[in-house]
Amino acid sequence: MKAGVYLHIPFCRSKCDYCGFYSVPVDGMEPGARDGLLARYAEKLIVELRARAGEIADTGADTLYLGGGTPSLMGPALAGRLIDAVRGSVDLDKDAEITLECNPEDFTPETLAGYRDAGINRVVLGVQTLRAEEWRFIGRRARLCGEADLRAFMGVPGIAHCVDLIAGIPGGNPEDARGDAHALLDVRPEHVSAYMLSLEKGTPLAARFRSTFESEKSSRDSFEALMDGLVGGGYTHYEISNFALPGFQSRHNLKYWRFLPYLGLGASAHSFTGGMRRYNVQSMDEYVSENGVRLSLDARGANAAAAEFIMTGLRLIEGISVSYFEEMLGFPLPDGVARRFEELKDEGLVERTHDDAGNGIIRLTREGLFRADDVIFRASEPLL
Repeated sequence: MKAGVYLHIPFCRSKCDYCGFYSVPVDGMEPGARDGLLARYAEKLIVELRARAGEIADTGADTLYLGGGTPSLMGPALAGRLIDAVRGSVDLDKDAEITLECNPEDFTPETLAGYRDAGINRVVLGVQTLRAEEWRFIGRRARLCGEADLRAFMGVPGIAHCVDLIAGIPGGNPEDARGDAHALLDVRPEHVSAYMLSLEKGTPLAARFRSTFESEKSSRDSFEALMDGLVGGGYTHYEISNFALPGFQSRHNLKYWRFLPYLGLGASAHSFTGGMRRYNVQSMDEYVSENGVRLSLDARGANAAAAEFIMTGLRLIEGISVSYFEEMLGFPLPDGVARRFEELKDEGLVERTHDDAGNGIIRLTREGLFRADDVIFRASEPLL
């Protein structure tokens, strides 16, 4: 099984109110200083890549993902240098999936064509919402993406067009969500990610808004309307928050959900190679200025690994294969977990079925999908 390579680009123009991820705002910097910082960071990524490429030498890689942050701040030339460095250090498949996350304010058809010519073949546009009032509510700093922008994005050939949305923003309603689905079906991006708004502790949005039963119900109804609209329009719902036209599932992200190896590079990046989890403990400043990279081994026992398998695998609409669990972990599904799944089945939150080969499958029901956090915790709790 081939690995993925993830390059973490932790820079953004400014911090959005809902964002709880580590990132470094650069809008206050002079353009020359910002470009110099991005270039130094890219060079350090290349140094780390060359030092750690041996971790996946036996498998090679078939996906490369430039995520963040806002990787589209780099520009096509710098992105191309990173892609060339990966190809020079890792046995990366000729037809590898190579993804770039892009914000609307960095998008022009010409820039996107430049990324394509640099080797990018999949672009994720951070639309989040098409409505100005929802844009203001979540404190989004980037430029609002309108339907004309979507059409311009779709007009660039030679790439898989992917769109990120935040579903269930307070103030919206199911009719708005059906409108989003209609707008997407009009242009038909190859992939849509629709994430339920999460109130991350310590963010400005969490400080000024408290969810209520009514707001949570409205969010669920809106997500359900969007989900049904996309599935009815020909998209496959393959992970809780992800929908794709046939053949366009994210091969890179599937590695996370299927417990497959990936090499993560950059400040605060995580990796899963050789059956071990490692993460970079450096901040961006430390990463750029220090010699070497400080990695920490995330030492996990068999129970912790099994819990993670369940937490990630249950997110997939196809569910968990019991035989695949045993193949990857080296032991059968523990009795305590099996009992929890029986309880969840009795409550209508999971179902047990079989694949074409007769292997046992456990997957979320429709109701379980909307209570996924609780279901996943209860299923994995005996292992924690």
